[in-house]
Amino acid sequence: MLDGAYQGHFLQLISDRTRLALQINYLYGVPADFEQTFGSLLGQHAQDLHSASLQPGDAYVSSTFALNNDVRVGDQVVLSLGERSVHLTIRGILANDIAFETQDATSIPKIEVIVPLATAQSLMQLSQPVNIIGIRQTASDAAHNTEIQQFLSRLLGVPLPGNGTGPILPAPPLQAHPSIHLLKSSAVAQTSGLSFSLLLSGNSFLQFSQLIPAITFLLIGAGMLLLALLFVLLAAERRAELGMSRAIGLQCQHLIYMLLIEGSGYGIVAALLALPLGIGIVALELTALTHFPVNILGSLLGLPMPLYLSVGWQSIVLTFCISFCMTFLVILCISFGISRSNIVSAIRDLDEPATVTLSLPVLWQRVQLRQSGAWGNLIGALFLRGPLCLLAGLALIELQAWLQRQKTDWLAGLASLQWGTVGWGLLIAGGGLLLSWIFALLPGFPNSFARRLGHSLIGVGWLMYGLFSSSWLFSLFQPTGTRFSLESAALTLALTMLLFVAGSVLLMTANIDLLVKVATAVMAHLPGFAPISRTSLAYPLTYRFRLTITLSEVSLVLFLVVLITTMNIGTNDLSLAAVTTGGFQLSGVSTRPIPQLVAQVRADPVLNRDIQVVAPIHRYMPDVSLNDIQPILITLPGRSPQTAALQTAVEDDAFYANTNLPFQARAQGYTSDQQVWNAVIHHANLVVMRFDSSIHGLPTTTFQPFTAQIPTANRTYYTVTVIGIISAATSWPFLYLSVTTGIAINHGAAEEARMDSAGLGTLFQVRPGVNISQASRDLSEHFGPLYGLQLQPLFDSSSTASRANMAVFLGSTLALGLLFGALAIGVIMSRAVIERRQLIGMLRALGFSRPLIMRSFLLESSFIILASMLIGTALALWVAFQIISSTYSNLQFPLPLLPIAAILIGSYLIAFLTTIVPARSASRIHPAEALRYE
Repeated sequence: MLDGAYQGHFLQLISDRTRLALQINYLYGVPADFEQTFGSLLGQHAQDLHSASLQPGDAYVSSTFALNNDVRVGDQVVLSLGERSVHLTIRGILANDIAFETQDATSIPKIEVIVPLATAQSLMQLSQPVNIIGIRQTASDAAHNTEIQQFLSRLLGVPLPGNGTGPILPAPPLQAHPSIHLLKSSAVAQTSGLSFSLLLSGNSFLQFSQLIPAITFLLIGAGMLLLALLFVLLAAERRAELGMSRAIGLQCQHLIYMLLIEGSGYGIVAALLALPLGIGIVALELTALTHFPVNILGSLLGLPMPLYLSVGWQSIVLTFCISFCMTFLVILCISFGISRSNIVSAIRDLDEPATVTLSLPVLWQRVQLRQSGAWGNLIGALFLRGPLCLLAGLALIELQAWLQRQKTDWLAGLASLQWGTVGWGLLIAGGGLLLSWIFALLPGFPNSFARRLGHSLIGVGWLMYGLFSSSWLFSLFQPTGTRFSLESAALTLALTMLLFVAGSVLLMTANIDLLVKVATAVMAHLPGFAPISRTSLAYPLTYRFRLTITLSEVSLVLFLVVLITTMNIGTNDLSLAAVTTGGFQLSGVSTRPIPQLVAQVRADPVLNRDIQVVAPIHRYMPDVSLNDIQPILITLPGRSPQTAALQTAVEDDAFYANTNLPFQARAQGYTSDQQVWNAVIHHANLVVMRFDSSIHGLPTTTFQPFTAQIPTANRTYYTVTVIGIISAATSWPFLYLSVTTGIAINHGAAEEARMDSAGLGTLFQVRPGVNISQASRDLSEHFGPLYGLQLQPLFDSSSTASRANMAVFLGSTLALGLLFGALAIGVIMSRAVIERRQLIGMLRALGFSRPLIMRSFLLESSFIILASMLIGTALALWVAFQIISSTYSNLQFPLPLLPIAAILIGSYLIAFLTTIVPARSASRIHPAEALRYE
């Protein structure tokens, strides 16, 4: 096959339909027998695209090119190189961007065109037949593979691949520097630069790299909660047996050993069954995401993602060990509580007697008498009353501070375990418990009020601290600019989300009796529900532990799904709006300067009808090498200079006069956006910047003007004053300068200093009602032949695809957590049927029909499901509001109501279906049998 060196020229492809143009950085000419070595190419609809099907005048294009330039199968395009050109018809769009060399797999985006070998040779006027040779290995053993590499190395006289002595980049064609690259011959498309992790950009990449580990931690926790619930219910089923075991002489530790042996056996069997099941589910998920395009209710459109399953024996063994250890720890904790059940109550299967809360003096007296377990009871009482909890929190906060001061790597590394976050959580809990204890001691305050007050304050405190420590969570959904941190923050994110959910659930459970009263009053006035309005909603208040686990399971998943969906779809809707590009729809770059561009547009009737505003982009200094580029420095009042992830742009006055870029904040003395832009146009050294989340302390409301230092060509800095901050939702991470300021920086050398031969490009704003493709076609026909004008739409479809892919990938991962929650509800309802068998018999004997009994259980489960949905959705929307208000202020952030409604309805149906079977079994109980049940 052949790829080309362009000898100073650039390949460009222009569509006859849209007249949009783009420089091509990869042109591949492939022979008809290409597939014999590299395998077939994968189309965007998961179909095979064959090289033998390419006829003269046919072409395949890469996914990135088609996505960003509205390329469709059947389009007629012109591919040109210098003075030579060829007319092509697009016969297929690849599912990704393919890679034929090692470097290609890390170079994105790849704007690729694949044509027959003869077409590429003719266009590039190359005399040699090929410059890429594929060799397919028939044997699969490593020794044979090494032998082939050594033979090629001797034949070509180049180092072996991967030994570090060869060139960093593959040598360009037409140069005598061959190199060897190792590829998977059966899946050349799989080494694509559009592989899933590389497809993601900006905050989508951050979501992938940071949220996946955090969600894994949370799902492990959700699985542990479900396991704890199952084991508690299993022990409740065998209470009488365990009580008799204690009565005949077994000690507490004997029951613990017995439960550990039994539970560990369950854990081993479950792990052996779950491992192949989990691998199969993941394989199905990856296959679906690979072969089907993403479409989230029309709000987010993505691409089929090239995802492939890779499982090693090490990961299987590690997963098995983690699963067994987690099972062992959960059962150990639950066994301690079960082993201390009251023997008489357990044998007779009665409710546990009410626990008598002993005062601290009584507990201290028992310690002095050296009674068994006295110290443990005293420590537990001090912890649950608050003082010891406060002390533990303060100790962990101090430990975190001490670890951060250490110079030893392993000690400093311990600080990443977030002892401080746990400490603050304990400190807040201790404060709430202490306040609850104090109110319980005061006359006139019942214990229920003190408990409600204390738990509510803990819940609110955890929510507020979660918001305070949520900078990492916020950064996942904020525009990243040109730089973002790749530092791992999975544990921080997991703890932040845990604080949010735990605080919300605690606040709900502390006041759920009020919600039950409201629901009961409503149900009492609905025909068909009045007889069961009290009995169906009383059970959740009886078993708070089960209720808390279920609410936590479901609300955690819904919180993450709704938050991810809201922010990704809302951000996409903002990017679709022209407001993110200042009201401009097209950008153009010409290979030769266009004299009097604005005048020519106004003089031509067709272009004047299409184009409303023409805004050239200028330079403020000549080009410099990458090594000489200096960052912009931002100096806020009272702070040291900070490096900004911004670029400097000198926009034409027409841009500032007609833009609608939304402001995040304005400096004091400016009452409107246009007043700020007018000041930028007419006054030198006044600038506007885009909000940059990497700048600490950047104002979000009216602020005192601050300074920015702009690097100049002679490696010095020029100081300007920032009088406005535009929203982070806008497309360009720019520091906006006017032509007046550009002239001032260069001491009056206007034309030479601020413009090169063709400028940096031009922005075009089309008139209302004019089709963008039509305007692009008219501009290209007028300026393309003489000046080489190439146009691109300002809307970035690849970012939309990235957000869609991320939302679907995370949503499919979180579906497992939703399954945990649905199973928890089903298990609770199944147990409720057994525990309330006599009650059901009494109700049937009193005349309750089977449908009424079934309706009672379904109403009870619906209450739990809806309460979980209320917690998760309200929490997600509240966090989304906090992110929006701090990042997208002064913008109408669209709320994706339809996707959120679809998520909630789907979640309700999944959880509701798990309760139908228990409800049907409850309705089929015969009254006589139920009343005799013990």
